Amino acid sequence: MTDLHVIWDWNGTLLDDFEITAEVSAEMIRTAGRPDVTHDDIRDHHTRPFSHFFHALVGREPTEQEMAANMARYSQVYDPIKHQLPLAADALHALELLKESGAGQSVLSMAPQDELRALVSHNGIADYFRAIDGAETLGQDRKRASLERHMGRLGLMPARTVLIGDTVDDFDAASALGIRAVLVTTGMHSARRLAATGSDVADTLLGAARLALHGQPAA
Repeated sequence: MTDLHVIWDWNGTLLDDFEITAEVSAEMIRTAGRPDVTHDDIRDHHTRPFSHFFHALVGREPTEQEMAANMARYSQVYDPIKHQLPLAADALHALELLKESGAGQSVLSMAPQDELRALVSHNGIADYFRAIDGAETLGQDRKRASLERHMGRLGLMPARTVLIGDTVDDFDAASALGIRAVLVTTGMHSARRLAATGSDVADTLLGAARLALHGQPAA
């Protein structure tokens, strides 16, 4: 048994929604003047805030109208099918491995709180988690501050906590709080960018769960 606790990211990690998220972003970039943009380009440049990502690919700041259009388009495409999006192929195997090891688990996402909890429940995995925390104010919450609140609420110790996510942002938030991160190549950031952080990187959630367990500090 272990006293390790694993905090899971949701979008692009437990939930397999990369293709739809990347395509909505690519549509906006193409409309703004980069018709050649690909999903690989998205993975190579995606960052927050969105204006920085837009600038990296288009060469200028987005207008207010473009930002509003992107948000509207995302909701138009994502909302009708969000309950049909699958979990990552091996999500249940990874969750079960950690459960059997005795590790605690929770979810932390920048997705809206009510939507996140509804989707986790819809996918039948809510019972694996001690807590499911989403954004309290959409677009304004920051991962580091949210992670700090999440840990405080659960009474977690950084040395016994691992964050599994799909972006450099996940690594930065974890690193700032002294938490180890394991990053998966299933989401919005390329394997090259993830590896450049120096973090452990896995191509599957099961591989990430094994890295989380294998790399825990000695008791």
